[in-house]
Amino acid sequence: MVIKKYLKSVLGAFIIIIVSMFLVALLHYFNIINNLFVNIFKLLVIFSSLFYSGFVMGKNSKKMGYIAGLQSGVIIDLILIIYSLIVRNGFSIKSIIFYIILLAISIIGGMIGIGKSDLLEETK
Repeated sequence: MVIKKYLKSVLGAFIIIIVSMFLVALLHYFNIINNLFVNIFKLLVIFSSLFYSGFVMGKNSKKMGYIAGLQSGVIIDLILIIYSLIVRNGFSIKSIIFYIILLAISIIGGMIGIGKSDLLEETK
């Protein structure tokens, strides 16, 4: 049951990333959008997908949404770090700060998600 919760959260985040990046690449290929928009949109997609992942984990947890968001953020960050190590040659301060920001966004998503699950339980 716990694996299903993690899988739903992480797969949802990666589906958002893959579909959004495909659409951006398609629009960029046909010169509908420029490089500046592509770079901004890449960040927004990654941030929103990690927020979504933390939100889903927080909504499905009973308490401590920030821990649920942290768990989801760590899983996705580890996947992204492994991918980054395979594609690139190491880390920089910039990339470490980026991964810390991703963790923070996922934690915020988890805290908001637990708040929404509390609201849903009160209305029942």
